[in-house]
Amino acid sequence: MKKLVLSMVAISAMVYGGKNVSIPEVPPISIPHVVVDSWSGPYVGVAIGYVKGKGDNSVDRRYTQSSTFSEVAITTTVNESSSNSLKPGGFVGGVFAGYNKKLDNNFLIGVEGAYNYLNNKKSGKLIKSDGTQSNISYKLKQKNEAALYLRFGKIIDNRYMPYLLGGISWSKLYATASGVTKSKSTTGPTIGAGVEIKINKNWNARVQYRYSKYSSKRFNILPNLSAKTKYKSHMVQVGISYQF
Repeated sequence: MKKLVLSMVAISAMVYGGKNVSIPEVPPISIPHVVVDSWSGPYVGVAIGYVKGKGDNSVDRRYTQSSTFSEVAITTTVNESSSNSLKPGGFVGGVFAGYNKKLDNNFLIGVEGAYNYLNNKKSGKLIKSDGTQSNISYKLKQKNEAALYLRFGKIIDNRYMPYLLGGISWSKLYATASGVTKSKSTTGPTIGAGVEIKINKNWNARVQYRYSKYSSKRFNILPNLSAKTKYKSHMVQVGISYQF
């Protein structure tokens, strides 16, 4: 009987005494927010847009001219200089591919190559050095364009990336006069800017502007006719790319 009473007292002490025992609160576990880098790595894309060029052209023509003086036929050689400025423009479409590397403080650097198809052409009469119109029509055409450049941007809210670019561009020009066409490849610096927008982890959209200034080229169209062209272009494109 004595053992039973002691056991009941012990149990009562445990039950009622536990009401005054304070259990320390455990603070919630803080899990750091990890931002997944979905900007670094290789990518490929397609783009379409509009390109406007400007060609400053100068043409030199040499021909013989006959005249009669005191019933004597005289033949002289005439060197004629003429020029015009043509602005071909139109649709441009192509592909691009590159590689991005995300840096500290959400900066990004990358290298990109692009190839575009275009078929811009424009023709117009040449103006002689004395201001009169020549009977020669000159046509300028730009066909195909490729570029290689670096991009440097800043990632904002892990969704937008404005960027600058700079590199080198290549293109092919065609000059036509007196029914004869000659072509030349030309290169020059290209610079520009754009904004890239992340649609989801793998897909990005963009708007981009690029200015290219090409080296002057001389076309030996005929033995007695040659032309020199200085060419530059402005290109605006929208595109979409897949990030691997």
